[in-house]
Amino acid sequence: RIFGTHGILTCFRPTRTLRQTLVAPKDKTTKEQKCGVVYHIQCAGQNSRGPCTENYIGETERSLKTRFAEHKRPSSTTSEVSQHIHIESPGHTVSLDKVQILDTEQDYFVRGVK
Repeated sequence: RIFGTHGILTCFRPTRTLRQTLVAPKDKTTKEQKCGVVYHIQCAGQNSRGPCTENYIGETERSLKTRFAEHKRPSSTTSEVSQHIHIESPGHTVSLDKVQILDTEQDYFVRGVK
């Protein structure tokens, strides 16, 4: 109104239109399909002292589902998760539903620095 008294015309343009709000051309990527993630796995097993407190934090360039399948494979000798659930503590389990994604970054170097 103040500008109008001085002969200056103004117009308002919304920063986000209704079309931008309602239309989503792509489906959301599921947790299992995400690539380039840093993730946290919590063991769901029980020991004599109660719930297992073992944790694992890892990162992968590939999809989380592919990497998690490697962790669950009994023949995987390099995975700490596989050693824990198959050798050190048989009967303990890990679940893809309980995996928490901490961060997503496609660049390997930046993923390692964060």
